[in-house]
Amino acid sequence: MRSSEPAAAARLAFAALVAALLHLAAACSGAPPPADKPAVSDQPATSASPPCDPAPSTSAPDPTVLTELRTAAEKSPLFLAVAARRTFLSCQATGQGSALTVAYRFHDGATFTVTRDSSIEYSSQDATFATPPDEDAAAILQRAERDAFGSDGCGIDWKKSISETSDDGLTTSAIFRGSACSCQARIRRDPRGAVTGLLLRSSC
Repeated sequence: MRSSEPAAAARLAFAALVAALLHLAAACSGAPPPADKPAVSDQPATSASPPCDPAPSTSAPDPTVLTELRTAAEKSPLFLAVAARRTFLSCQATGQGSALTVAYRFHDGATFTVTRDSSIEYSSQDATFATPPDEDAAAILQRAERDAFGSDGCGIDWKKSISETSDDGLTTSAIFRGSACSCQARIRRDPRGAVTGLLLRSSC
């Protein structure tokens, strides 16, 4: 072997070592992953709303009407409460006559379903929780009332409610009624008292 060959081999080994050290330093500094391996997003569900597929055996809803309903629904305090820190699983749209329903499902089992029927001015928002919301349930519903009806709401008396138990005895609902548009709000709880669902609906 000529004397220049060991020197060349040494230079190659040194270059490889430097490259390895630079790669390790980039990893330790929190540098973003390579372009072919994008970072997994931990943003809340509202940052990546999924496309809404028509439910089986139903025709595709009017795109404009669907967009309007989804835009309003995804700003609702009820939707934001159920979507917080959760990731979307699916979205499905169902049209029946003048009524349109959009149902969201989340990976932890939570759901949010909104229905609107313009012919009878009916509206319903129903949120179910796999784990109770962090915020007080009545406070969430009060914001949803103002969001739907304006600053004066629909006249719900939040100091007065009636209790209703499901047929299987597993859910108890506190029902609050308003003076306008037959509006009502419900807080559903399990036998331990944990909030499992929130509902706001009306028909003017």
